[in-house]
Amino acid sequence: MKRETILRKIPTRKSADDEFPEDLLIKAANLLEDEFESVFNRDLLTGRDLFEIVGGLDDYICLNNFIASQITNKDFVIIFAGRLDQCKGISYFITASKIVLDYVPNCHIIIAGNGDYDTCMKERRNRWMNIHFTGFLEKAELYELYSIADFGVMPSLHEQCSYTAIEMMMHALPIIASTSTGLSEMIVEGITGLHVPVRDYEDKVDLDISILAEKMLYMLNNENERNRMSKNARKRYLKFYSSKTMGEKMNNFYKKVLI
Repeated sequence: MKRETILRKIPTRKSADDEFPEDLLIKAANLLEDEFESVFNRDLLTGRDLFEIVGGLDDYICLNNFIASQITNKDFVIIFAGRLDQCKGISYFITASKIVLDYVPNCHIIIAGNGDYDTCMKERRNRWMNIHFTGFLEKAELYELYSIADFGVMPSLHEQCSYTAIEMMMHALPIIASTSTGLSEMIVEGITGLHVPVRDYEDKVDLDISILAEKMLYMLNNENERNRMSKNARKRYLKFYSSKTMGEKMNNFYKKVLI
């Protein structure tokens, strides 16, 4: 299956008499050139300037500790935030979480988002006290959950520049993520989180649940590594995904357009 990307063609001209002699291409992920060529004609890329402009967010960390007061210091908190559908890998996450709970029962698995509750409830069976569904949350409520989580999990099968990943990094959360296009670039293996390979077939993509559970257990059982990745995730947000950084990239792009 072809990988996802976003490209926009921006016509530019050097003078009023020019007839748009070139294009600038904007991408939302730093894909390799051969991956672009698998989707777009090679001639489209030749002689074009390619700009990478990823999303950015204003820096904000929730300090409200109401929810934290309901959880003991001995408990772990793992968070998933997104639509409850297979594209986001929710079934893989719930099944892997049940495996994890067999080994580390003092975990709270928080699932924030709307979607296919019927399927998710069935998959959660026998783990009612550990796997929690919040439904849709306003930003302040979601950020409160980020502030108490130990790490996030994003097992998406398809993803571009994920604002959920940016929010998690902003809150210094290590992330266990699939190697779908955007996430494989945003999350640095062994530095800001861990990767779970996407298995690509002719007619589908999927994840190995056992590998996902293994990575979750590794994060739970290695506090020093978890803390190191937490600090690195925050640094990566500040360097690449803040609104300031995005603004600077957009400013440079418009300067190029107007030359």
